[in-house]
Amino acid sequence: MSKKDEVTSLQQLNQVLELVKTWSEISAYQKKITKNYQNMLWGAESFEELISLCPKYLQQTINPWSFSLISLTKEMKGSPNQESKIVQEVASYGSQLGTVIDFLKLLAQEGKVNAKALADEPEKLAILCKFESLVDQIERCKK
Repeated sequence: MSKKDEVTSLQQLNQVLELVKTWSEISAYQKKITKNYQNMLWGAESFEELISLCPKYLQQTINPWSFSLISLTKEMKGSPNQESKIVQEVASYGSQLGTVIDFLKLLAQEGKVNAKALADEPEKLAILCKFESLVDQIERCKK
């Protein structure tokens, strides 16, 4: 190693040491600030009591469908494992429904399914109107 490389290495080492010193000073200040807030909010003893009530280790599995008000796994028919695999590896329920809706729109357009063609069939017309309303609401939400 040349003299110049040694000097450069020593300079870099000194810079790192300065950073570590500064870092530890900042860490000490952060600890003091945190302790002051703890004492202010809960008092010195009650904060320690509060912390003692917390679990030491916490582990929770988060499934893609666990953020709704209803648990979809309880409502699933068929194979929950297969449903889970599809949602994790292929597409979410929303994405799957979006694809189905896009395909149904295409079929309705290509098959010339419209309110005029279904005027004499009120049940089918109601289904078409409900579908078109759903598509419109989804499109408005996407904007």
